[in-house]
Formats: sequence, structure tokens, C-alpha cells
Amino acid sequence: MRTEALIGISPTNRGWYNNIKRNKAKKVNYFTNGWEPKNFEEGSTLHLGEQKKIYASGEYVETIKDTVENVFNKDELNWLMNGLESDSSDEKELLKLLSKITGQHLTLNSIVTCLVIDNVKYHSKSLASQKIINQAITYI
Repeated sequence: MRTEALIGISPTNRGWYNNIKRNKAKKVNYFTNGWEPKNFEEGSTLHLGEQKKIYASGEYVETIKDTVENVFNKDELNWLMNGLESDSSDEKELLKLLSKITGQHLTLNSIVTCLVIDNVKYHSKSLASQKIINQAITYI
């Protein structure tokens, strides 16, 4: 059963959202503080927004739980499009970013949780769709 979720864009990841939007990234990585979706299938809809406003929507691909080092090595060419605020592909920069997002002091061996979202579409203005908000069974 495909489901929907509303992913919160908070002050801790506002820079991430602005960066992926500016770069028109179609496939993004959304790191959580350990939360992972339950009962999600590939193709389920994830909405990016805050305070009942939706700024973008995409399709859930998978959840990756791995060390920071392994996640970096798997996708190092995509980090700029996914939230790094410089054009460096440096694992220390990713580590700093993830520590900020999760509110934890992470090392390269720390386990992180990453949602992969594909086919991201950015809305020209925020949507305040009560239908989407009511149907989004999970709030992150």
C-alpha cells in the first residue's frame, strides 16, 4: 500500500532545502535523526514543507542506514545537489552537516539514516492543501 508523508523543513535543514531547490535537484537525500518510514513502498509520495505548507513533492526510493563514511563513499558525487553548501566533495564537510542536522556529535563510523527521494518537483508557490496534509499519515 503506497502512503504519503509530510517531511518537515525546519531551521536545521532550511539551507539544505534552499540548496536543492536552487540546483533543481531531482534526486535528493534527506537525513533524519534515526527516524525511518514504516510501511512505505517504493513510489510512495513524500511532501517537503512546514506549518501546513508544501514546497515540493517526490517519490520515496529507499532508506539507507549505514556509517557516515559508507554513505559518503556511495554517493559522493551527489552531495552538492543534496545539501552541501559549497562545491567541495569532502567527507568532513558531510560529517559537519550531518552533525548539525541530527544534533549529535557524529564520527565517520556513526550510523545515519537517509531517505532517498526521486522525481522531486518544486512548487512555484507553497501549497496549503488540507487534503494532502490530511492524507499524509506520517509527519517527520
